[in-house]
Amino acid sequence: MTGSEPLAEDAHPEGYQPISRDSLFRIVERVLVAFYQDRPLPTKPARSLIPEKQSRNLEIVQRFLAGERAVDLAQEFGISVRRVNRLVRRYEGREQKKR
Repeated sequence: MTGSEPLAEDAHPEGYQPISRDSLFRIVERVLVAFYQDRPLPTKPARSLIPEKQSRNLEIVQRFLAGERAVDLAQEFGISVRRVNRLVRRYEGREQKKR
């Protein structure tokens, strides 16, 4: 051995070659195109809340601001007191941004 021969761990299985990290982006891009090329784009952005939950959340916030207790609202709607408080804080945060 002269020292210039490839070692066993340097050999790649047939068909596989080392690739650079830059080409990983291209691979991911090809996979995504293969999966999604025939799917039409949505006409409007997806929302994380379905309309029923939006109206429910608005009702919870309005009733809380009208003076009902978070404990009572949580029990009525089957959610935690923490969730009621989080909804109210989110609503108040949006109102602050509008000003």
